[in-house]
Amino acid sequence: MAVARCVTCGAPGRKAGAYVMACSPQGYPASGVICGVSGCEEPAVLWLSAWEAAEYRSGRRIFGLSGKLPKVQLKEQSENDRLIRPHSDHGAADGSLGLTSGPGTPTCAARCSGDGLVLA
Repeated sequence: MAVARCVTCGAPGRKAGAYVMACSPQGYPASGVICGVSGCEEPAVLWLSAWEAAEYRSGRRIFGLSGKLPKVQLKEQSENDRLIRPHSDHGAADGSLGLTSGPGTPTCAARCSGDGLVLA
């Protein structure tokens, strides 16, 4: 799995495996991917193993991150942003999920996006 490190902390040590290629995440340095070194909060590039580097050269662009606690930076909320909450958080007073039935499949009474998330 890829390892996130800032340019100051550099490539991961050999204990973590042989990482042979560094790639910038989409939007770098404002991508939100943060260095995985404890105490560091700088934007990170991703170090890929030899196998992942071959996959990258073949066109793959999505990789998992290794490490105990991958870090990401969240954007500041503005008054124009809508909060997202799990579907189960907006159940009806009777304990149901607030679904109404109609033609076809049940529909969420709270106008859920259908993917289990609700824009508040």
